[in-house]
Amino acid sequence: LGTFPIVDGKIQTEKLESHLKSIEKPLNYEGSSFCHVSPDSVICEFSDVERIVGNGMDAATAVENLRDVYEKYQTGEYNHTISVEVLSELSYGEYCRMMDGTLTIEDCAKHSIMVPITYANLPPLVSVELSLSDGTKFEFCTRAAISEKWMKKLVEEDIPRLELEHTDENGKLNQEACIKSIKGREFDYCWKTYFGADPEDFN
Repeated sequence: LGTFPIVDGKIQTEKLESHLKSIEKPLNYEGSSFCHVSPDSVICEFSDVERIVGNGMDAATAVENLRDVYEKYQTGEYNHTISVEVLSELSYGEYCRMMDGTLTIEDCAKHSIMVPITYANLPPLVSVELSLSDGTKFEFCTRAAISEKWMKKLVEEDIPRLELEHTDENGKLNQEACIKSIKGREFDYCWKTYFGADPEDFN
């Protein structure tokens, strides 16, 4: 709320726009959350920003609107990792499936690559137990289930390769470092599954 000028208890977005124009920083309502560092624009991520904080709106109303947005972020109904561009691609049903972790590969195939990438980047909802060759168990956590092909590649190729990388000249495996490297691939495996990629394409 501190971004917006308030006069007589009313929001004055026109004053803000005039100020930004005077310093040659136009508002960009088509902005992307991936472009925060844009030197040319002040990014507004919500196309309906004026419904939340509109010109002439009572400051008290704007406070309540912003509180509602904040609470939805806290519960996960809104998620800051989903850009406006991605949301604009999704139907309401697809959005609901994205949030509850049931978005399908077919859903993703209808849209740009940013949909499966965004989906994979949301907090994990699926966990599978894997183990190193010495029996050390760990959880591999993703937003949604990894396809059988990608899981096969992980278990039969990547884990053995990473174990070798983290084994010293005396044959001692650094379990902690190895597991960290494996878990670092959670996002990668998730988006490739939902992008519809085949492991053979990445050999």
